[in-house]
Amino acid sequence: MQHNLGTVVLKSGERVEAAVIAAPDTAWAERLKGFLAHKGEPWNWGNAENLTKLTGVETFFYVLHRDGVPFSNIMTCEVNGVGHFGHVFTRPEDRRKGACDKLMALQMEHFRARGGRALFLGTGFASPAYRIYACHGFQGIEDKSGYMEYYATTREEFEASWFARAATEVEPLAMAHWPVLAPLLAGGFQGQVRCARFGIIGRSSGESHILRALYEARRPIEGREQGALVLRSRQSGAPVGFAACGSHPIWAECRLVDVFCHPDFWDRAGDLLASLPLPPSSHFIAYADVGWTGKDHVLRRAGFRQTAVLARRAPQSSAKTAVIDVAVYERET
Repeated sequence: MQHNLGTVVLKSGERVEAAVIAAPDTAWAERLKGFLAHKGEPWNWGNAENLTKLTGVETFFYVLHRDGVPFSNIMTCEVNGVGHFGHVFTRPEDRRKGACDKLMALQMEHFRARGGRALFLGTGFASPAYRIYACHGFQGIEDKSGYMEYYATTREEFEASWFARAATEVEPLAMAHWPVLAPLLAGGFQGQVRCARFGIIGRSSGESHILRALYEARRPIEGREQGALVLRSRQSGAPVGFAACGSHPIWAECRLVDVFCHPDFWDRAGDLLASLPLPPSSHFIAYADVGWTGKDHVLRRAGFRQTAVLARRAPQSSAKTAVIDVAVYERET
């Protein structure tokens, strides 16, 4: 559904129309898929899914257009007012006219008016895009990180509600989890090895990692099977834990297992891991920061034993001023 946001005057003096397209929208689907086709996979698949189907994700494409032909775009994908900000793109011939800045002002105003709560994005640290986003209220999640966050109130107020202690349930990873895993994966919680199976090392929004996992899971490839579960709060709807298993990227005969939870929900990580549908294998491998007692205890209770330490293997933060050792755990049956 298209909702007009008014007229925008570019630096050139040209007046163009602004609109927000609430997906799914058959009238705009082909135009937007074509306009953003340069993104490649899995982004093109994700756009097509949300533009043409009810996926459980509230997806909004904010566009500047001339007679229905888009030339500048910003997308948000949300569930309960929480999610990803991305697909910021202006045609090369229309750049340096203030299109992105003006469109983002409208988008952020509309987000707040809708009751939006939190958005997460990834870009180059200190890049021109980073500075534009900072001008509209986004802040880096940590020093030197290109991942940024925005809260309608404060991080503390948001997290107190979002991660409030509550009953939980385990669900298979689905598209509707994709936007709302960001607060968990980007949070300033203990643990750098958050999901080695999907390449999530350190704090990040998980935007590309989770979408790619969903994209690959839609058509399983022999030898690359995977499974993933989400531990979801029944109160807030927030994912408070995540577990995954699949083929090891190096040793095909092994299966790589991972689990990560919010600090207040680590007591449920064992049940989450036990619920994971493990593929056939006699050899499982897991990784964790050395000294991360919460994850260590969960893995040991699940039958894993520490077999090695990879010295100085992962950066302690985006600033890369220090590195950490990573423990290797194995379970053989």
